[in-house]
Amino acid sequence: MSGSGLSLHDRDDNHGGGIIASEVITTFLASMTVALRLATRIWIVRNVGWDDYTILFAAFGKIIGSGLVIVEVHYGFGRHNVALTHWQLIEFMKYSYGEWIQTFQTLMFTKISICFFLLRIPVEKHLIRPIQGATVALIISNIVLTLLWIFQCNPIASVWNKQTPGSCFTDGQLQRIIISQALISIISDFMLALFPIVLLWNVQIAPRLKAVLNWQNVNSDPTWESVNNWYWRSWEVCIGIVAACIPALRPGYRTVSAGISSYLSHRSPRKSSDFALVDSRHPSHPPQIEKPTLSTLPLHKLRTILPWERRRKRSQRKQIVLRSMELAWTGLR
Repeated sequence: MSGSGLSLHDRDDNHGGGIIASEVITTFLASMTVALRLATRIWIVRNVGWDDYTILFAAFGKIIGSGLVIVEVHYGFGRHNVALTHWQLIEFMKYSYGEWIQTFQTLMFTKISICFFLLRIPVEKHLIRPIQGATVALIISNIVLTLLWIFQCNPIASVWNKQTPGSCFTDGQLQRIIISQALISIISDFMLALFPIVLLWNVQIAPRLKAVLNWQNVNSDPTWESVNNWYWRSWEVCIGIVAACIPALRPGYRTVSAGISSYLSHRSPRKSSDFALVDSRHPSHPPQIEKPTLSTLPLHKLRTILPWERRRKRSQRKQIVLRSMELAWTGLR
């Protein structure tokens, strides 16, 4: 065992592959959902609003966060810090600092997008003020927390390089910033879930678990012990974006479903009676009856019709013979 309490095998543990895979999946899901939403609003609904712009900002934030996470993995995210060089740890802390700023802004734009979406719905007047108040509160609270996080050290470089002389917030103060962000997320989730149109927002994780996971971010081994926290944050952002887009996708779903149904109906055989086609679209016109022919009848009908058809032809031949005999007799007379 080494002085750090880790064996050589433990030093080689690496969750980097799982982190990148999870980030790629969440970014793809969020980006595709936003793309479908914008396609619906631009080409089907033909009405783009502030809720669409803000969710687009959230998607851009998610993509930027993916780039930051990949760089963090390159510098040791997912490994024990004792297996990293001092320079790798500094670079990881630098990009992790930026990723937290991105997370604050992405969550803010996601929830503001939901508020703007609710304001577009013709709801009762007494519901408009709470939504507007929630929007303003989300903007102000996230700006304050973001500024506190950005200026947690003076100079800012002391955030990722502890050897730089300066003053910084204590670990307890940083924990309070993160817990405040978690509480704001919990309260906003609860408020937005009160409106039936956004009940899907409840798919997020339980409030108590969210607060505990955010508390884990400040620790002595940030490249390793904060991995679980990061997983939950990444999926929270992804699920938030997807949940914010689902109600806006309904017109697109209806249009695509109608198009598929129309396509299938044109490809399927025309449903008609075996012996008559009745046009019911114009009640004022009498029904038009189309006599079937032997070439249009199915085989099981032919087995029934053919004997009758033979008898009919024999009867016609008898009538022709009788008529010929009658004409001949008339001529002899």
